[in-house]
Amino acid sequence: MRVWDLTTGEQIGAPGVSHRRWVRAVDTAVIDGTPVSVAGSFHGGLQIRELATNRRVSVISPLQHGPCGGSPPPW
Repeated sequence: MRVWDLTTGEQIGAPGVSHRRWVRAVDTAVIDGTPVSVAGSFHGGLQIRELATNRRVSVISPLQHGPCGGSPPPW
């Protein structure tokens, strides 16, 4: 995942590579005063990154048996 400075158009930090499959959802939030991105993967894992630096601050492991308790869909 890449983070861009909206004022300059420059990429912030190196691309974040830690989701093993597709990123399915991305949102932004402010946690303890720090703007972050939250990205959800195909298998239900979440990755939180500081927007100012693109530094990964947290990873929440995917659910053991897919997002609905069963096998993940085949696509």
